[in-house]
Amino acid sequence: MKQNTIDEFGDCVPEQGWEEIWGRHPEHWRKVWQVSGDMDVVGMSVQEVTRIWDDPDWTPDVVFYTEATGGC
Repeated sequence: MKQNTIDEFGDCVPEQGWEEIWGRHPEHWRKVWQVSGDMDVVGMSVQEVTRIWDDPDWTPDVVFYTEATGGC
């Protein structure tokens, strides 16, 4: 089953596309984008975002769609 997700523009893309898109940017951009789904990151340093990302109690608010659920 092919999974789809949302890219940095809010468009649905296949999981491989997600990796390709974020592979074009510094790793911390992906972390900032995902952390910003849960909280305001304006004014946070890369280190602060990374600390949240690395916290085992934090789970990214990311949704993966599948063809079985109607997908994107």
